[in-house]
Amino acid sequence: MNRNRKLPPLHALKAFEATARRQSFSLAAEELNVTQGAISKQIKVLEDWYGAPLLQRTTKQLKLTEEGRTLSEHLTPMLDELSFISMNILERHQNLLRLLVNPTLAVRWLFPRLGALQKLMPVTQLRITTKWTPAEKRSDLEMENFDIVMQCARRQEDDPNLLREEQLIPACTPALLAQYNHDWRQVIRNSTLLHPTEDFEDWQRWLKQYPVDGADPESGLTFDTLDMPITLAVQGHGVALADPFFIMNELENGLLTIPRNHLPDSGWGYYMVTPANPRRREMIDIVYDWMHEEIKKDMRRVQAMVTSTNLYPLGIEESGYERQQSASA
Repeated sequence: MNRNRKLPPLHALKAFEATARRQSFSLAAEELNVTQGAISKQIKVLEDWYGAPLLQRTTKQLKLTEEGRTLSEHLTPMLDELSFISMNILERHQNLLRLLVNPTLAVRWLFPRLGALQKLMPVTQLRITTKWTPAEKRSDLEMENFDIVMQCARRQEDDPNLLREEQLIPACTPALLAQYNHDWRQVIRNSTLLHPTEDFEDWQRWLKQYPVDGADPESGLTFDTLDMPITLAVQGHGVALADPFFIMNELENGLLTIPRNHLPDSGWGYYMVTPANPRRREMIDIVYDWMHEEIKKDMRRVQAMVTSTNLYPLGIEESGYERQQSASA
């Protein structure tokens, strides 16, 4: 059978497919990491090859011609399938495990323990991507192209993928607390509040549960990860709401201090989500078992820290509304 297929150049097809799908030369160029000029040139090559225009270019928008629309409708699924098959072939011959991890969880918890995990999987290559993925519910964490997703999401009841609940507590330097006679109310009222998000949600929730007269939950500095407020708190720039799992070393080394016997639930949790039919079940199970054992050890470590007599009590009563909510939960 004659298989002398007549096919256009692959680079030109990729440039056209991205442009048609994104409806933008600039977005296509950004996706393929080339210039807009290179995109236009490749599409011109493709149009010359077909002998027909594929795009109608106007000053305001980009439109596909009939020929361009026909090509686009078939080309995108074909390239998707080719990419999927290629990745399967590549990864079938690699001991590769792909992780998507919340940045703060990665930097402050996973990375310091990475050596211990690698000893359990000496021939496995870990490919770790750090990215903050906002998730109002755990199902938002179902993501393609990863074997394990570790992210923070608003908690749902009875979810087997939950690693642990998130707890957020005020944290500042011992010197800052001493400046206000070890009175946490004064620290929170008079210091810069450090926020991990631009919506002020964490401090709003905490101050609703533990009211401090004169404290403005929408004042202070905002960032986009939990790690940044912790870093600034260590430098003495204010008070952060920190997850105790992420500041254990700072507490043990005297860089930060927290209120005694104070571990309020934030309503969020850290999840480990895997594909429904993972190809790397054995490696995933190793990570899963290791994570749970490490978390159990750290829970005991945190409990010992927050009950230390070297800490000062919060001295702020929980609001009646929040007590009622907790009792009815």
